[in-house]
Amino acid sequence: MVTDLHTRGMNITQISKKTGYDRKTIRKQLNSSSIPEPQKQPKKESKLDNYKDYIIAKLHEGPYTASRLYREIHHRQRFCSQSTTRTRSYCRSQI
Repeated sequence: MVTDLHTRGMNITQISKKTGYDRKTIRKQLNSSSIPEPQKQPKKESKLDNYKDYIIAKLHEGPYTASRLYREIHHRQRFCSQSTTRTRSYCRSQI
């Protein structure tokens, strides 16, 4: 797309205004011989990862609410800093 606009006679500033890309990005694409591949971000580790097995076991064990599980985890590990919302959404995904 950028190279098409450039071959039609548009300069970098005009292409930038039309596409919304930064001028440096457009210049980089025009100087590049191949189309850049999008970079994938590495998957971040969840703060809840250490407790997922415990949560699944408790959910199978009986009627536990996400708030109750959060309180139990928080009581077991005082430094645990995941939120109640994160715990709720994980519990919903396991049901």
